[in-house]
Amino acid sequence: MKQNIIARLRRAFRTEAGRKAFDEWRVRAGIGDDPSDSKGDDNPLAPRVEDGRLVLRLYRPIGLYWGCVDAEDFDAALRGHDDLPADIYVDSPGGDVLTTRSINRRIRDRAAETVFHVDGLAASAATILACACDRRVAARGTRLLVHEAWTLAIGNKRALRTEAEDLEKIDREIAEDYAAVGRRTAEEFAALMEEENLMTPEEALECGLVDAVEDAKAPANEAAQVAAKGQQRPLRIAHAAHLMTISKES
Repeated sequence: MKQNIIARLRRAFRTEAGRKAFDEWRVRAGIGDDPSDSKGDDNPLAPRVEDGRLVLRLYRPIGLYWGCVDAEDFDAALRGHDDLPADIYVDSPGGDVLTTRSINRRIRDRAAETVFHVDGLAASAATILACACDRRVAARGTRLLVHEAWTLAIGNKRALRTEAEDLEKIDREIAEDYAAVGRRTAEEFAALMEEENLMTPEEALECGLVDAVEDAKAPANEAAQVAAKGQQRPLRIAHAAHLMTISKES
């Protein structure tokens, strides 16, 4: 049965600023309650080669559901282009943690440089993907959002305790990812995540989540134009920094 993904994802935002950022992304994406309703190219990353560089657009959630971008999409887009520098332009509310981990492994295996560009919003799992890239650049006026992992869970007390422990592990791993590229300790990044922090490019530059801030370029498409303007484990939707990871485990 098709999941009402967007309605569930919004629940991951604890603060009004986070919910507002998500709602603004949804307007830019032009989607209803499911990412498959989004406007744009049938190929979710729309890969193309320009001036000797591979250009990808990640303007959707990350995950294994209709309309999301998954590791296979990245593998197909990158295949045969490992010798080309790549630019990934991102306006995404995030996504599935484990799917993002798989994408990150593919990016780290590349021989050439990969640059992460914040085009609108880079939230949740999208910020984890950024950590796998060689450089991170944010356009002026964009936003990055970090927060603790989030889930929906069904189960008895033992299953729910296990789920909480899993979320704590995910949070520690994310904070360590940020610390590996940033200018703060894992403990300091964990505190930012606990607050659900919506950062300007300048704030992200200060803590090291981006390496540079640049003026926004001319929008490439309509969405960018708007942006410029044994025991049964619970069914879970685990957020990394802003979207969901839905999986059923046994």
